[in-house]
Amino acid sequence: MEKNTYVQYFENMIEYLKFYDLTVNEFKTYYLRLSHAIEKGFIKKPLKYIWALLDTKVKPILTRTDEEIFNFVKTGLSALLLQTFKDPNNAKMLDDYYRNEFAKMEQIISLNNISFEMFASYYSLINMATDIPTKSISSTELISLIRLLFNTNVEILTPKEHERLIQMKAKLEKKYHSFSNGELTVPKIK
Repeated sequence: MEKNTYVQYFENMIEYLKFYDLTVNEFKTYYLRLSHAIEKGFIKKPLKYIWALLDTKVKPILTRTDEEIFNFVKTGLSALLLQTFKDPNNAKMLDDYYRNEFAKMEQIISLNNISFEMFASYYSLINMATDIPTKSISSTELISLIRLLFNTNVEILTPKEHERLIQMKAKLEKKYHSFSNGELTVPKIK
């Protein structure tokens, strides 16, 4: 596989994850392929793919073996994430990425309704900024961004999208209240 093929494969994975929960074996397969692609240098900016896998839902785990595989993959994904941010250039890149993406989000939402696909993308971005903070995004800004996304109008095309939207908005509301009540804060980065 060449580099563009890897990128396309993981872009397709992100699309799939928006609508479907993974089996433990699918989860493991995506992780192993992503790990391999990062190790070989086929993907230069793996952050969104790592995050998509960390944030995805896995179908109920019924066996001890599946539970061990699930824990192995979660640990591996966390290690990939930490490895990505040990490089100071990547930390700066993440800072810039947040600034640019949140500016686009605010502009697009202020102009019109957004598609479910855009909503899902911004939802993942907010989760990522909460879990992987940088110097440029404060708790106050995150509260504002969460409220903005929660209140936006989303164009729904299918019942599956509607169901996922309700779930995501419920999580946004919970996160908003946690920030507002001071239960959740973005750690200070030196």
